[in-house]
Amino acid sequence: VAYFVSELKSKDEAKDECWDPSLVSSAFLSPWLRPRKVESPHPVRDDYQCFKTVVLPGASCLYLNFDPRCATQYDYDKVVVYAGNNTNGRKVAEFGGNSHGAGSRSVVRMGWPKEPIKVEGDAVTISFQVKSSRERNTPDIAVWGFSCIISTKVGILAPTLRPSLRQATQPEAIEELVVRCVINHLGLTKTVHGLELLQATETDGEEYRYLCSVMREVYNRLNGLIRQLQTMAEMEQKWAHEIEDVRSGVLQPSAAFFNDFHLQE
Repeated sequence: VAYFVSELKSKDEAKDECWDPSLVSSAFLSPWLRPRKVESPHPVRDDYQCFKTVVLPGASCLYLNFDPRCATQYDYDKVVVYAGNNTNGRKVAEFGGNSHGAGSRSVVRMGWPKEPIKVEGDAVTISFQVKSSRERNTPDIAVWGFSCIISTKVGILAPTLRPSLRQATQPEAIEELVVRCVINHLGLTKTVHGLELLQATETDGEEYRYLCSVMREVYNRLNGLIRQLQTMAEMEQKWAHEIEDVRSGVLQPSAAFFNDFHLQE
């Protein structure tokens, strides 16, 4: 979105004359469930305990992203993740310890996760308890504690295109046109301009949340469109190659995939 800030400033900011705000219902976009953060103090204090349940209604699964700074003095000062609304649910994983040479000088199993942890369902419970007392020579970095962001997605990845297909479909041009039209149509030009001056404390504003929701939906649909164009381009490329093979006598017309393709479709 930031790319379009400078671009939009050079264009007219007139809205679509046919656009009527009353025609845009609240159901136009699927609800965006904001990520939730669960964390301890940094550094974590002695005898600290935390039991937190996060529910994102309607989600089929949740993803937990742990901060790379997570660390506890001993491996039994650990975070335990449960699926569901309480600690009676299935234990998904547990993490604790540090790799900074302090305390137990070890970590639970493979250590703190570097990739998102997937939890089935729309609820997850996190339990954290510090059982050890901080030793004199233990640095803050080894008792940083934990921080975890819980969300319904791991991110929206753009389709990967071969250079030849990228040249044929021109996804960047499609993206620019679609995003520009959506921003103008929904009257979000002023909000986009405001991103340049946005402060960290202002990300809870209604306009900012709405813009993020719109962009998430736009890119979900846009990436789906690009994948469809990719499929069409690959089929046309295959078609062209087989026509050349038929003309050169390498392939019999009856053996070409397009000979009865219309019947298959």
